[in-house]
Amino acid sequence: MTGEEAEEVLGSRGRVRLLKALVAAQRRGRPISMSKLKVETGIKGVERHIAVLLRHGWAEEVWTPEGRRYRLRECGKTEALKRLFRELGYA
Repeated sequence: MTGEEAEEVLGSRGRVRLLKALVAAQRRGRPISMSKLKVETGIKGVERHIAVLLRHGWAEEVWTPEGRRYRLRECGKTEALKRLFRELGYA
């Protein structure tokens, strides 16, 4: 991960809330829909924020019988993020 990537992904309060919702969905064991992300985060423009996470490989899009859903991608940087959230008591 580059410094530029970290700034783009973590430099937005909306994206941090979106990451928190994706971590919570992962704990529940189910990908989350765009509408549910909007409700859980309370932010407008979720589409724009999720696009950044998808582009940098922090999230992935999956298709289920219910439609398109999103989940946190399993990789080193998201594992580090989950540890950070736990340490801070954020998620």
